[in-house]
Amino acid sequence: MLAILKDAVSTFQADLFAVNAKSSRRFEQAKDWICESDGDWVFSFQNICEHLNLNPAYVRNGLLRWMEKRLAKRQLDAALTRKKMLG
Repeated sequence: MLAILKDAVSTFQADLFAVNAKSSRRFEQAKDWICESDGDWVFSFQNICEHLNLNPAYVRNGLLRWMEKRLAKRQLDAALTRKKMLG
């Protein structure tokens, strides 16, 4: 179960700024799995976290905050680059 969680988190982080369809699809699948709050099936994010004695909401919120920070930084970097280019 730990391997499943590690793979999803790794994919979520590595493919956040995916430049091709395959990587973008992998990111979306990882994000959907992490954000799914339904724990009905044995390998759901919720069940895996609970089995590993992790708080699913805490882990989920941490990953989403990480994503928001990366997206904001990228937007800021792009704005600064545009400003430099315009003089």
